Amino acid sequence: MVVGGGAAWRMYAEGYYFRNLKPTDWVLHWRGVYRYDPAHHTVRQGSAKVPMVALTFDDGPHPTTPALLDALKAGGAHGTFFLVGSNVVKAPDLARRIAAEGNEVANHTRTHLRLPPLRDDQIRHELNDDTIVIARATGKRVRLFRPPGGQFDGRVTAEAAREGMTTVLWSNNTGDWRAKPPRWVVNRVLSNVQPGDIVLLHEDHAETVAAIPAILAGLRERGLRAVTVSELLAASGIAAPPLPAPGKRIRARQPQ
Repeated sequence: MVVGGGAAWRMYAEGYYFRNLKPTDWVLHWRGVYRYDPAHHTVRQGSAKVPMVALTFDDGPHPTTPALLDALKAGGAHGTFFLVGSNVVKAPDLARRIAAEGNEVANHTRTHLRLPPLRDDQIRHELNDDTIVIARATGKRVRLFRPPGGQFDGRVTAEAAREGMTTVLWSNNTGDWRAKPPRWVVNRVLSNVQPGDIVLLHEDHAETVAAIPAILAGLRERGLRAVTVSELLAASGIAAPPLPAPGKRIRARQPQ
């Protein structure tokens, strides 16, 4: 689609999603590793051949989480929740409910620090400690990881892979963290949605929670099913890195 500057601005103001505006994305497409980079176990988008979209929610648990879970349940859908360990410690009951209702729990670090500036041991602790507290709260061993702010380097993805986790980014950044109105968030998801999309949302925004029913209805109208990231990856033929062998795992400090 080719549009003039004024029309493009109006579309953006209403929430229309424009893809692949970053030159770094162009390079990844050219190299053939935008969707999945097996060398670094990073994924941004599932197969375009599967009628699925993965809705992902960062930064919880949060007081808005129960309403979000109610909306997903009412819509017959599941999501993937990238949980911050310090929030799980404060609200383990919410983490348990997320998992108990068939949603996927995943790693978003212990304290939500930007990882590339950290030392290797600090990166290890951020990932490992979050895995521990999520397992204590939910009984689930996480297999997915998302770096805070989407910021990572080879050391970060290597550490995630050593812990048996795929690094999950996104193909649709809704920008909902800017507290946009629900209709804007809905338009952002649906205006240019594609099969295999991984959608970045944040569970700690009431506007996002309010948008979920319309998002799910719009996906159904387009013949797309909202699934967890692991379901999308399995349908796309993307395997997780192996779990560390017993006795080979580098043990982090015990979280408090």
